[in-house]
Amino acid sequence: MALITRLFQVFQTLEGLNHLTMKQLVSLALISILASVSFSQNTKIDSLLGKLKTEKEDTNKVMLLNDLSKEYRITDFKMAEQYANKALKLAKKIHFKKGIARA
Repeated sequence: MALITRLFQVFQTLEGLNHLTMKQLVSLALISILASVSFSQNTKIDSLLGKLKTEKEDTNKVMLLNDLSKEYRITDFKMAEQYANKALKLAKKIHFKKGIARA
């Protein structure tokens, strides 16, 4: 909802700028959306990394590693793969079938 409100504010600001083409306005909107998504993703990754530091080697840690892998999937495939491999290794070690399947 905050994103929609922010975009509305941006468009109101740009309303007086008639010289901008529709293509430029759409590009600006897309950049704003991508920046917002990137920021929220970084916040979620930071939160997961913080939780990961305190987890014991149990099913919760496997789930956190899998969640981190999922978050990195779009922006950094190498990191996503590393977290998925860590999740798989730990899941096998503790015989956590659901964690193995998700990894």
